[in-house]
Amino acid sequence: MENLNGKRLLILGGSRWRKSIADFAKEHGITIIAASNDPHAAFFDIAQETYVVSSTDSIAMKNLIRDKKIDGVYMGSHEAVITAAVDYVRELGLPCYCTRKQWDTFRNKDQFKDFCISAGLPVVPRIQIDLDHIDENLPYPIVTKPADGAGSNGFSVCNNAEELIAGYKKAVENSHSGRVIVEKFVNNRALQAIYTFNEGRMIFSGIERKYPVNYKDVGSYVSGLHMFESKLKDTFRARFEDKLIKAFNSIGLREGSIWIEIFQNGDEYYFNEAGYRYGGSALFYPTNYFYDMNQLAADLYFSLTGKSQIYGHKSLIPESLPRKKFYGVIC
Repeated sequence: MENLNGKRLLILGGSRWRKSIADFAKEHGITIIAASNDPHAAFFDIAQETYVVSSTDSIAMKNLIRDKKIDGVYMGSHEAVITAAVDYVRELGLPCYCTRKQWDTFRNKDQFKDFCISAGLPVVPRIQIDLDHIDENLPYPIVTKPADGAGSNGFSVCNNAEELIAGYKKAVENSHSGRVIVEKFVNNRALQAIYTFNEGRMIFSGIERKYPVNYKDVGSYVSGLHMFESKLKDTFRARFEDKLIKAFNSIGLREGSIWIEIFQNGDEYYFNEAGYRYGGSALFYPTNYFYDMNQLAADLYFSLTGKSQIYGHKSLIPESLPRKKFYGVIC
């Protein structure tokens, strides 16, 4: 493993797991620099240097990275930040785990749906609608959601034409591109499969049952509980993993980690969405618990070196903690 002592790491997020970032930096003698347009960002607490600058401002960020002699950039998990940072980090020649094309494939729900269809993976069928002439025979309930949203923002379950119009407008308002996905509502109790990439090799990193909660304050479903590991692990892997390997190879994924949400109802599976980033539930902790793979440390290490080091990092889980059969994350 390369010596990281004295390296300067710029972080653009990671507030919920900032202690683990700080522990990694302390272990390796890394100086943490933090940047955000929010002077009260929680991850500022672990930084030796902080700068109030928008991490989506490409020109400002390139100037900051050059002026402060940054060795690597950890982008965190916020989609808008990563969307901007992928371009300026790569432009500066610093390590970046993904390309723009790869990032867009998984960030955009429309593109991910097309990606799955081309790979022979089942998806929820789209529904074509005309808001000016709504078909009376549409198969309600229907889901409307932004093609490029996150965190269930702009998501609606519509039971009639009036709700469909309102849901569509809500989705448009929460979409950066103004594009909306309309599809049949299916049983949304989900599986979530996690994979890690090491120099192009796809490594299975866990599968969990994800229990949704109807969050009435915002009118949509959000994660309520993540429970590792799902009893359907072997069934899912046998049925879909070869197709996933072929699909991921087709777009050249080499580093980083990905989660994939799959709706499951009996023998029916629907690939719904994916994140080429961490989710807000920080599922790299249960991945570390079951597979001795510290994805966070691997990503921090890659950000500073451009080298893939998946194993051999200090565990996020204390050795004193007894290893048991399940691991739950309550959201």
